[in-house]
Amino acid sequence: MLRRATADDISDLVELQALLFAEMGNGHVSEGAWRDSVAAWLGERLDTDACVYVVEVQGSLVACALGYLHTAPPSPSSITPARGHISNVFTLDGHRRRGHARACVTALLEWFRTETPAEVVDLSASRDGLALYESMGWRLRNDPTMRLPITRD
Repeated sequence: MLRRATADDISDLVELQALLFAEMGNGHVSEGAWRDSVAAWLGERLDTDACVYVVEVQGSLVACALGYLHTAPPSPSSITPARGHISNVFTLDGHRRRGHARACVTALLEWFRTETPAEVVDLSASRDGLALYESMGWRLRNDPTMRLPITRD
């Protein structure tokens, strides 16, 4: 069953994110600080500027996708400063290739269309998810995404 996540789902969403990060090779998934931080972030933002769709099978969450708004300066591709972003698209092993991720992402796109001012939605795709997103209309950008951690004393 596809449904919108609620505050009651936050602990399960954190666990799904931990499994996602573990599969991506992030070795810090057992540390509690990020878990507490993401749980607080979801608690503050669900149903305001963030939305999560989940697939529930026999009372357990087996797939999810997170969408949220952020602001950026207007550009030729979007004159509205509100931008959408989709992340943390994940399906448990054993439930993959059944359309759960597509259903969650499709529901998020409808949320962006009907409940937000976003004109564009970005995401960072894994190699496994690339074909899904391309089939839904996303296109690779010419500019690579890069990251530099900010260190503080």
